[in-house]
Amino acid sequence: MVSLTEKYRPLTLDTFAGLGTAKTLLSALRDNPWESAWLLVGDSGTGKTTMALALASEMKAEIHHIASRQCDLEVVEKTVNKCHYTPWNNGWHICIIDEADQMTRAAQLCFLSKLDSTARPPKTIFLFTANETKLLEKRFIGRCRIIRFLGCQDAAGGAAFLAHVWKLEASGKPAPDFADLLQRNEYNLRSCLHNLEMELLAPGYIAKPEPVSEPETRTRHHAAASVVSIDDQKARRQEAARRAWVTIRARRAAKG
Repeated sequence: MVSLTEKYRPLTLDTFAGLGTAKTLLSALRDNPWESAWLLVGDSGTGKTTMALALASEMKAEIHHIASRQCDLEVVEKTVNKCHYTPWNNGWHICIIDEADQMTRAAQLCFLSKLDSTARPPKTIFLFTANETKLLEKRFIGRCRIIRFLGCQDAAGGAAFLAHVWKLEASGKPAPDFADLLQRNEYNLRSCLHNLEMELLAPGYIAKPEPVSEPETRTRHHAAASVVSIDDQKARRQEAARRAWVTIRARRAAKG
């Protein structure tokens, strides 16, 4: 069985479900690129790296991908040095740095000059991803344009995408409540696809998910609260209110 997240991974910007603001901004960058730095912030599984790769693919850019926890001073210097050479197709360089909030402090300080006119490489776009911003310096954040990935922002579109996947994979089996599935997974489509995989393997899994013990729940909440910045908390409260409303609208639409 092929992972549903891999099988249905979007390869172009217009094929992403939800994420309207991110799609609009990065589509504009694709159509009119300029030397710039972008910080894509959101929980794991919300599409940050996938969308960055889709942008690079559509631009036919030369990609420099720094994987999670590999971004140190030496890697930054080597990567930026490559960007001073003309890209192989005479186009653009795109540097994708995963989990930038976990880069070393030396790497973060090095980027300060690379992201402004002091030592910026030509025809280069930097795309940083991060789960949150607490570990990033204000000077670094101030050099980036921030796009927040708050899960699928189109509940009806997300439910339609999940219904499409289910129709192709489930061979006529009874469909779960996709609006409820989205809400229970905090509008994280990757988590929803994982749930559909489990449902295909063990029918009834979505209706009766494995319970999480109370101590584990408290631990998770305390761990999350310890790393979420004030700005992220405010954004998530606003997003939770918005999601509740779009879920109501999606269910009303489904009832006709």
